[in-house]
Amino acid sequence: MDISFSAKIEQLQGANAKLREQLEEWKQKASTESERVKLAEEQLRRMRDSNRQLQEQVSSYAATTEYLKSILSKCFQGLGTALPVLEELKKGVSLIVSN
Repeated sequence: MDISFSAKIEQLQGANAKLREQLEEWKQKASTESERVKLAEEQLRRMRDSNRQLQEQVSSYAATTEYLKSILSKCFQGLGTALPVLEELKKGVSLIVSN
């Protein structure tokens, strides 16, 4: 059985309408995915910036720690020198007071 020319046109128009609907759905999906990618890229950029700033802070804190350790070491060296002198002074004062 042959389909009439107008029935064939209606059939093709229906198929065309379905294809247009599918195309719009795919366009929407592509737009949504594109927006998700943009948001992910922006988040990645912010995270990299934050990571860089944190690495700079860690480096700064490490340098400060080394500086303070150096000062503390010098303080202990000074105490190592000063304590024997103070002990000798204490003995001398004790001798003077006891006489």
